[in-house]
Amino acid sequence: MRERGSLERIARQMAEARGIDPDLFVRLINQESGFDPEARSEKGALGLAQVMPDTAKKPGLGVKPLMGRLDPMESLRFRADYLQALLSRYDGDVEKALAAYNFGLGNVDKGREYPEETRNYIASIMQTGETDEERVKALDELMDRTKEKRRARQRLGMEQMLSAIAPPVVEQPEVDYRSTLGRRGSGSKALGRLGVASLYDFE
Repeated sequence: MRERGSLERIARQMAEARGIDPDLFVRLINQESGFDPEARSEKGALGLAQVMPDTAKKPGLGVKPLMGRLDPMESLRFRADYLQALLSRYDGDVEKALAAYNFGLGNVDKGREYPEETRNYIASIMQTGETDEERVKALDELMDRTKEKRRARQRLGMEQMLSAIAPPVVEQPEVDYRSTLGRRGSGSKALGRLGVASLYDFE
């Protein structure tokens, strides 16, 4: 069995090769299993990355399936690939990428509020505070800002939609009433072109 120090070095190398923050990836694996290759959860997750059986077989997102959940090298490879795919899906948003793994892609895509377990999970890995309470508080503030940005985008989208369906403004031609009314019979014709009924018959 590989020692923890050796596994951490390998984890960092795999993260760097995929453009992932090595410190973040090490904290993620530590959160998942404490770098115990034989870690098992009550829900059935196994290995360093604590991967569930269905996720291992059909990860989606273009990620190669996990061949051996208790193989430390394969487990690290799979988790690095999966995190890279999630970061790509969410345009580098680490919070969403972590939430998607813990809470599910469908829940994140639908904008559902994260449960306390997921908030604690994200806060611990992102280290958004010195203590667990501070981390959760900081994450809550981050989520509030994210919700406000989402509402702003929705308002902007509505304004753009209304602008697209609004009828164009047609400018009316300017008319020199003095010169027009100065000619016999031209007054009612000019007003008629403007859609205004004439009070007098200049004809």
